[in-house]
Amino acid sequence: MMGSLVKEDLSVNFDAIEDPRLDRNKLYPLCEIIFLALVGALLGIESWRGLELLGNERLDFLRRFFEYTHGIPSHQTIARVFSILKPQSFESFFKSWASSLSGSNAGRQIALDGKTLRGSGGSGKEMLHLLHACAVDNGLALAQLEVGAKTNEITVVPQMIDALDVRGAMISVDALNTQKEITVKIVDAGADYTLALKGNHKLLNEEVALIFDTTKPSNHLQEVEKAHGRITSRDYAVLTVSDDILPQKIEWKGLEAIGRVQTLTQTGDKETSETRYFLLSYADVQLFAKSARGHWGVEAMHWNLDVIYGEDASLKRKDHAPRNYSLIRKFALNIIRTLKGKLSVRLVHIKANANTSYLQSLLDQSGFKPLIAD
Repeated sequence: MMGSLVKEDLSVNFDAIEDPRLDRNKLYPLCEIIFLALVGALLGIESWRGLELLGNERLDFLRRFFEYTHGIPSHQTIARVFSILKPQSFESFFKSWASSLSGSNAGRQIALDGKTLRGSGGSGKEMLHLLHACAVDNGLALAQLEVGAKTNEITVVPQMIDALDVRGAMISVDALNTQKEITVKIVDAGADYTLALKGNHKLLNEEVALIFDTTKPSNHLQEVEKAHGRITSRDYAVLTVSDDILPQKIEWKGLEAIGRVQTLTQTGDKETSETRYFLLSYADVQLFAKSARGHWGVEAMHWNLDVIYGEDASLKRKDHAPRNYSLIRKFALNIIRTLKGKLSVRLVHIKANANTSYLQSLLDQSGFKPLIAD
């Protein structure tokens, strides 16, 4: 029996997703098409033709969960449905399911970061850019929102905070989204923040660096990590600031302290170093170390999307297909991350292809209740 973080009463009902098709064009129910794509993602299948083949080869298995009265649609039909499916409705459904899967955000770090789907552009079409919210403690995707071609992440981050219940959570963002308006949004939502500083706030970054050079930190923590022939030493320092120490404090709502991470990496005879600075709504150095490390958890999700699923290389471009299918991949990753145990995502794909009972267990424990029991 696999370990699970999932609530016993979790169930998946696709009825909340709006079907954009006319009634006369609904030979194949939307729930069956989405479920087919999700099973495909759990098996590592990406192409429309691959989904059609999968459906015809595994029709008996699919009918354990949905009726599939009219069998499997053609790959053209599958592609068309994903291109016209309204992403806002699909994303709202996903957010509710992910919340049930993941539980309360109180006490949790939520990393916000954007990702461009590089294969989604072409023929005059802008590449799709999505903002992701990731629960760092379990690696689950919580939500995605599109960053339009005429806007940027800075305007979408507040929408993401509104979309999630972040009370009691820690929000971490990269330097691009370190903005005064965003600190107001985070604090007013009842959350804390860890905000990276870089060149977009050049003067503030330089002033914070100078403060650390001339003032003894309030708290200090060092960690050493040895892996793959590399030794990495990280020195975390937190310094509580007043208006006298940092006059700009009043401009950043909730600002309590500044943080510094000094990283020294040794690989054989080669040594590299890096220093990063942060704005913090708290002064706990252990919490700072955890959040500074944890923010890169969202990068692990991006790595899986690109390396395992080939998202950047995907040529799904028509209308809403890239955005909707990116959500299918996150749907599958959430199931795998929650239930996979010690297996990598790629090994889960292999085992699920080889073992139908394992595949059914993944689905069943994620809220899909079979119509037909074994």
